[in-house]
This record gives sequence, C-alpha cells and structure tokens, in this order.
Amino acid sequence: MTLTIRRYRESEYTALCSLEEANTPGECKPAVFIRQAGVLFPETFLVADRDGEVIGYTIGARVQQDPTQAWIIRLAVREKDRRQGVGAELVAGILAAFRSMSIREVFLSVSPANVPGRNLYDRNGFFEVDYCGDYFGAGVDRTIMKRTIE
Repeated sequence: MTLTIRRYRESEYTALCSLEEANTPGECKPAVFIRQAGVLFPETFLVADRDGEVIGYTIGARVQQDPTQAWIIRLAVREKDRRQGVGAELVAGILAAFRSMSIREVFLSVSPANVPGRNLYDRNGFFEVDYCGDYFGAGVDRTIMKRTIE
C-alpha cells in the first residue's frame, strides 16, 4: 500500500468532515472548520492518502504576529490506521512545509491524556513548554509543545 502526503483538495471536503466529526467532541462544527481551513491554509493543509483514500490530515498556520513561528492546529488519523506511521509522515510533511516558509519555531497543543499523540510529538523533537488548565474551557486541559526547525 502506498501512503502519500500531499495538499488538500476541495473534492475531499466530505471525507475530511467525516474524519473530523469522528475526532471532535462536543458541539464543534467540523464542516465549518474544514471549509475555512481549505481556504486559509492551502500550503499547510495536508492529507494522508492511502491508495486514493484519505486516512488522515494535518493543518498548520503561521503566527501572524511573528512570521518565523507556526502552529500545528490539527492532526488526525482515522482510528483503524493509527500506529502505522501515518501520524509521523504527517508531522514530517507539515514540518517540511513550514521549513519552506522559513518558519523556525513550531508549536502545538495536545491533551495531557493523549499519550499516543504526546509520544508521536516527543519522537519528532517536540518538548513541553507549558501546561494550560482549562485551555479549551472547563476541564479541557492542554500541554503546549514546541520544536525548533533548523
């Protein structure tokens, strides 16, 4: 099976909405998020495509106040395709995109309870720089991680 990391295509909107919905708790509106991300972040909205099927994606965003910094604002892999290196390929892809944009520092937030996610980021050179209780509202804590790009 061939795994390719590439830019998002508008034709994948419905598939990504389903993936986002399966990975988004509560009252979030994934359809709005996916639609807007496709317009706002065309260079850093990447999908993992296995044999023509979207199985994951990541979205990155440059910090407007400091163009040398960016955030990975979302990374999701379909549940049955996890622990197969897809997340690592998505991280590598987004870091390469950031590098081409002359970004030097990359940040992300991850749930402290998301041990597989935290391990993925640790293995890819990210380290904890902050812990924010109630980051996304009451009881939704986040660990902030950072990595420098050389």
